[in-house]
Amino acid sequence: MTDKKNCSSCGKNMYGYTDDVHELWICYVCGHYSGHSNADMLFFDLVNSDPEIILELVSKNFLRKME
Repeated sequence: MTDKKNCSSCGKNMYGYTDDVHELWICYVCGHYSGHSNADMLFFDLVNSDPEIILELVSKNFLRKME
């Protein structure tokens, strides 16, 4: 698994994070994000209602950098 892919909005690198259940990709240039919640609707709703929570989850190490 790679820790980078190209952003569909601006073409720059997106960085991948996971908690072994969810997968999120963040573009720190334009703010675009994408991912998979694996049918966890609570997580899906949380991230879509307040996308800044992604940065909080990363800073608290709930989401770890993909390797």
